[in-house]
This record gives sequence, C-alpha cells and structure tokens, in this order.
Amino acid sequence: DRLVEELTRPQLERVRVVLGQVATIPWRAAAAEKALVGKPLGASTAEAAGKAAVEGAEPMSDNGYKVDLVTTLVRRTVASLA
Repeated sequence: DRLVEELTRPQLERVRVVLGQVATIPWRAAAAEKALVGKPLGASTAEAAGKAAVEGAEPMSDNGYKVDLVTTLVRRTVASLA
C-alpha cells in the first residue's frame, strides 16, 4: 500500500532553488536542488532539501538566524508542492 503511494507521487525533474536576502547577491542552493531531483515529493524530501539548502552556510555575526529561517522556508515551500 505504501509502496504504491510512493511510486505514484509526483517527482521533480528540473529544480532551481535560489535564495534572496541571504547573501550579497541571490544565492543558488545547488545542494538543495540535488536533494530534490528525482525524489518523490513528501515530508522527508522537504526536510532533506531544507537541510541541504544551508550546507556550508557561514553566517555573519548579526544574521545567524537566517540559517534556521532558510531551512524552514525551503522545507515549507517544498512541502507545499506535495
């Protein structure tokens, strides 16, 4: 039953994740894109994309809060597509 559900869920084929207001220029989150391509839309995929979006993030002293903000934003956005 669950396997059938997983196989019939839509999958993302081409993905671009670009974040504004987190760097001096729009920042493309390539790791988040890789976490999404070919995966079925669902909670675990959304969670993985959110975490991947901030891989290697080096926040400045006054904007460390943006790491959690981006993680949540990407997770929620991906989850809304399911």
